[in-house]
Amino acid sequence: MRSEKSKIQQREYQREHSRERYWTEPTYRERKKEQGKQWYKLHPTYHKDKYKNNIEVREQDKKRTKEYKQKYPNRRLANVLLCQAIKKGKIIKPTHCSKCGKAGKIEGHHEDYSKPLEVIWLCKACHNYTRKGIKHNAD
Repeated sequence: MRSEKSKIQQREYQREHSRERYWTEPTYRERKKEQGKQWYKLHPTYHKDKYKNNIEVREQDKKRTKEYKQKYPNRRLANVLLCQAIKKGKIIKPTHCSKCGKAGKIEGHHEDYSKPLEVIWLCKACHNYTRKGIKHNAD
């Protein structure tokens, strides 16, 4: 029988290893996404029930958001200024990723938060790869 410490170490290894596989192996990522969709079909009200009736969880979320804003004021300001520029029409948000060309929901990636209007327009996958510093098929 394994000790509690070795079980924790194994869980940590598996968690880190699966995180790495998620970003480097497209088939693994697609399989995990499909498993998540199936789970949500079986449990459609899980998150609604969790947040709707739980004031404590909502308060924790508010606290976490407030801490993030205080910890990274330059990031928050850059995002706010970018959103305002898009709404005013000063910047036109493209419909395709500048890295892989995929259409869909496009996000702005700031290389430098002190230049809030200078962004690279990326899809969710490319944005996550860029933030994590992992090379992927679009590179």
